[in-house]
Amino acid sequence: MDDPTGVSADNIGARARTAAGWQFLSRGINTGLQMLTSIVLARLLMPADFGIVAMAAMVTGLAGIFSGLGLGEALIQRRDITRDHTTSAFWGTLLMGLMLCALVLLAAPYVGAYFTEPRMVPVLQISALIFVLFPFGMVPGALLRRDLDFRTPFFASLASSVAYGGVGIVLALLGYGYWALVAASLAGALVS
Repeated sequence: MDDPTGVSADNIGARARTAAGWQFLSRGINTGLQMLTSIVLARLLMPADFGIVAMAAMVTGLAGIFSGLGLGEALIQRRDITRDHTTSAFWGTLLMGLMLCALVLLAAPYVGAYFTEPRMVPVLQISALIFVLFPFGMVPGALLRRDLDFRTPFFASLASSVAYGGVGIVLALLGYGYWALVAASLAGALVS
C-alpha cells in the first residue's frame, strides 16, 4: 500500500534498514575510537586532569539539556517543513545557545568557588563555547535524520572523533594537561 505522499512502504523499509546499518556502524566505530583515545589519554594525563574536566562537564551537561529546545525533533516529526521552519529552528537554537553560553560564563566563578577548584573557572568559560557551536549542526542533522540519511552523519561523527582524539593526544603529549581535554572537546564539536 502506498502512502499519500508517494513513498511506498517497501522503500521506507529499505531506507530504514540502511539507516540502521549506518547507525550501527557509526556507534561501533565511534565507540572504538573514543575508547582508544581514552586509553591513550589516561596514560598521558593525571587523574586530577580528568576530574577538573568532569566537574565542568557536569555543569555544561546540565545546561546542555536545554540547548536544543526540541526544535530538531519538531523538524523531524513535522509532516511538511518550509524554509521558515528551518530558519526559526536555527535562530531559536542559536539564541538559546548564546543565552546558555552567557549563563555558564557568568556562573563559572560561583561554580568554581562551590567546588573549591579555581582551575575549573576558565575550563567552564572555554567549554561554554560549545553552546554557540551546537546550533550550526542541529538543523542539518535533523534534516538528515528526517530523510533517514545516517551515512552523512556517520562521516561527520567519524571526523569529529578523529579531531577529538588527535587534538587531545597531541596536546597531552605537549604537556597541556587538562587543557588537552578541553581543546579536544571543542575541536570535536567544531568539526562535527
